[in-house]
Amino acid sequence: MPHPYDYEQKTEFKLPFKGKWTVAGGGIKKEHSHSWNVLNQRYGYDFFIADSEGKTHENDGDELEDYFCYGRDVIAPADGEIIKTKDGIRDFPKPETKSIDHVCRDFRGNFLMIKHSEDEYSFIAHLIPGSIQISEGEKVKQGQKLGECGNSGHSTEPHIHFHVQDHPNFYLGMGLPIMFSKIVANGIKKEKTYIKGGQKIKNVEL
Repeated sequence: MPHPYDYEQKTEFKLPFKGKWTVAGGGIKKEHSHSWNVLNQRYGYDFFIADSEGKTHENDGDELEDYFCYGRDVIAPADGEIIKTKDGIRDFPKPETKSIDHVCRDFRGNFLMIKHSEDEYSFIAHLIPGSIQISEGEKVKQGQKLGECGNSGHSTEPHIHFHVQDHPNFYLGMGLPIMFSKIVANGIKKEKTYIKGGQKIKNVEL
């Protein structure tokens, strides 16, 4: 299993969105981990947008459109090639219940996977059905729009799931502890840094 202290990262990653978001969960230590015992998602992250009071939606949150991140652009974190996409999974229409869509055909919802190098593949999930704008085999550039943040799959409310793994097959990959380049975390500019749950983050240049 790769570890932060010995992993040599090849790709310079940006955050997969524009504007200021919150790290809902994730980090390189067990106490912050998205899913420590799920090896491909050990170093994964969930992101949403929250206001100054920590609320992720306006009104009562009964509608998907109430959520600040819903429909926001999801962008390529680095240059690469799209090697897998999944579409056609509905957005779970009852986010106010904070439950998951138990009848969905794929717990990942609508997703895509990008090959950045022979052993670095980024995975982005829970996109709005029909919003994915690229096809398998297509080359993408860092910052390019890929789709829109949704609530498909096992998602308790609209958000983006993101992780990097070392294998093109989602189920065979080991999660990689990657650093993000040129971001602002809790108001402090970082040239390269790990992130963790609770931080307010944004890209410097995008």
